[in-house]
Amino acid sequence: MWLGYPGSSGAPFMDYIITDSVTSPLEFCQAYSEKLAYMPHTFFIGDHANMFPHLTERAILKSKDKLDADPHKDN
Repeated sequence: MWLGYPGSSGAPFMDYIITDSVTSPLEFCQAYSEKLAYMPHTFFIGDHANMFPHLTERAILKSKDKLDADPHKDN
């Protein structure tokens, strides 16, 4: 699994995929071109803090007046 993508790469040069038994159950191993290397006690290994940095902080609006009725309208 590569940073949140739970499927096979399909690339002939990739030998293994590091995954877990929930994301990549053993009964689906034939769907992968890679061998499955399971990590114990994990689920969906990924670096969500780096993948979605815009979700780590929230913008605080002081008033509704700051919102434009049409965000696609040219100012």
